[in-house]
Amino acid sequence: MTDSKKYSNKLAGARVLVIGGSSGIGYCVAEASLEFGASVIISSSQRSRIDFTIDQLLKTYPSAKGRIAGYACDLSSPSVEANIEKLFEQCGEPKFDHIVHTAGDSLAMLKLEDATLESIQKAAMVRFNSPILLAKHAPKCLNPGPASSITLTTGSVSRKPNKDWSIVAGYASGLHGMMRNLALDLAPVSHLFDPSFPFSSYSGGRRPFPPPETCLLTLEPSSKRITDSETIQIRVNLISPGAVLTPLWDGMTKDKMESLMEHMKGKSTTGEIGRPEDVAESYLYVMRDWNVSGSVIDTNGGFLLTP
Repeated sequence: MTDSKKYSNKLAGARVLVIGGSSGIGYCVAEASLEFGASVIISSSQRSRIDFTIDQLLKTYPSAKGRIAGYACDLSSPSVEANIEKLFEQCGEPKFDHIVHTAGDSLAMLKLEDATLESIQKAAMVRFNSPILLAKHAPKCLNPGPASSITLTTGSVSRKPNKDWSIVAGYASGLHGMMRNLALDLAPVSHLFDPSFPFSSYSGGRRPFPPPETCLLTLEPSSKRITDSETIQIRVNLISPGAVLTPLWDGMTKDKMESLMEHMKGKSTTGEIGRPEDVAESYLYVMRDWNVSGSVIDTNGGFLLTP
């Protein structure tokens, strides 16, 4: 008799789209998803980066050949909505179980006196505009039901301000409200506020939550879900990392980056800067916990606790 894998198998056979999956946190989310048996599609702005990333993933997970693909999608372009629609068309069937958005461009760290309307609008494209347009088109590409999710990304500046980060903080904070409202917009609103609705018995026309007496049974693969076009019921959550060692900082001079990293270490209770492979665990959690929606998960080394 073999051991049960009811926890480690929760992503097995799932289909995961990681937007921003060619580097940093997104790359580690793609790695971890493959390791747990999911099929992964990564998206980035450049085809060359996608090809390189797929090669790197296959070196680490050679048995995952056939479970990795990638398509380019420029989220900084004025045609961002059309680009997202094209991405979903290229991804094709079967539908996704999870969509993760970790994409980000250079942070708009500007002194207030240097801010312009153009710089403010540009800062919104990838980090704020694209997530809401993604959520607009994602439902038709996701399996309906609480097993499916959309996970967005903000940052600790949304809760603890930094000098000269007003533009970044504005959009980072806005993602909190966006995520909570999306969690309602993508829920079956027709009965959500009906006090007479028997939530304990609801299965939404799809696979119900397993009762306690059957919790040891193997979960049905996503391909066997019953779909219901009248309701969506997709979970939406937000991950809020602190400082993480990713290529995001590569645009800084070496001296400036080292100075910033030392400053951030001093502001954490762990005395360390976050590693993307550790932060990726937060994304795995919200994908695997079917009971979490409308929530913010902080992963910042205790940064919020220090002066």
